[in-house]
Amino acid sequence: MRAYNKFLLTSLVAIIAGCTKLTEADKQVLTKTDLEFADMAHQIGVGAAFIAYADSNAIIMQNGQLPLKGIANIASLHKNTPTDLKLSWHPEKVEVASSGDLGYTFGKYTLTHMQTTEHGHYVTIWKKDKSGKWKYVLDTGTKSPDADNKVQ
Repeated sequence: MRAYNKFLLTSLVAIIAGCTKLTEADKQVLTKTDLEFADMAHQIGVGAAFIAYADSNAIIMQNGQLPLKGIANIASLHKNTPTDLKLSWHPEKVEVASSGDLGYTFGKYTLTHMQTTEHGHYVTIWKKDKSGKWKYVLDTGTKSPDADNKVQ
């Protein structure tokens, strides 16, 4: 009986260790995806990035506005994005479900338009699509109190 318990315990530890390694690998991939998303927004434009990384049923919630639901509405919003609008962000926390197909990123953002800069925090909820790529399903942010938002 002891041999069986030892085998069972060893197997359980191996399974848990394997799941932890998978979750850590998924967290690294999700972190990389969020950083690539931010880089695309910087290099090509905010609109193009938000369209490229969106799930077809994605939702965007912005300060003082109703939620935008679906890729068509997100594309409609971003077709008129001013070219001088700059949005940058960096994840501070990334978590992935043990299933490996759902996760979130949390961090700080900076939004610059004309001569105004806004700082805040964001949360993006991600899921893997059928091809295994991370796509955001919900993106939202909140600006920091006015003391942190200065005109440059």
